[in-house]
Amino acid sequence: MTLPYQQPVLVLDACGANVQTGICQNGKWLARANSKGDALENLYDLCGVCLRETGLELKQLGAYLFAEGPGSMLGIRLTAMAINTWRCLPGLDHPVFGYRSIDLAALELAEQKHLSNFALVSRLRKKACIVLRSSESRSAEPEVLSDESIQALQEPVWELLLKGRGPQTYPLLWPYSIESLPERLRRADLKLYAHETAAPFQIQKPEYQRWQGERHR
Repeated sequence: MTLPYQQPVLVLDACGANVQTGICQNGKWLARANSKGDALENLYDLCGVCLRETGLELKQLGAYLFAEGPGSMLGIRLTAMAINTWRCLPGLDHPVFGYRSIDLAALELAEQKHLSNFALVSRLRKKACIVLRSSESRSAEPEVLSDESIQALQEPVWELLLKGRGPQTYPLLWPYSIESLPERLRRADLKLYAHETAAPFQIQKPEYQRWQGERHR
């Protein structure tokens, strides 16, 4: 399958507990760097590490690839901001594609555990999760379900660990990793989303409340 971009590709992923960057080509990592620190403090330095390790410059890249969610909204917004800033500069206006952390994790879970029928959940807010249901008969799309609805599902429910081992709701846990990302890109089995301007994945429109002074007293 012909890829919709040129290689090599710069990968930025800050949706989980670690900030992760890398440069990949032809199904392999050319360089990787990650940190447990904040994306604001570490993202650009980590990208610099990868560029120096490969001897590449930003202008020699073929595309930008970033994790658009679900996950840390701050981290995702910072990666999007970095990409959008670079693309304003001469010679750095490479194509931008997003991938979803829950899609990547579901592919890994199905392959490594030999599963065809399961639900993978990522916490969205209190008492609600983003849910990806996978089966042999259909291609899953994420949806928002309450914990009550999730507990009524017939298939096994796995919880995606994006932010380390904090309090978990469901007993089956799946750690998030981008180790296999280059191979997924080579196989073209991970869905990619083209972006005119890099932006986070939002499964629901944000809800805003009118500011009230007494809330801040």
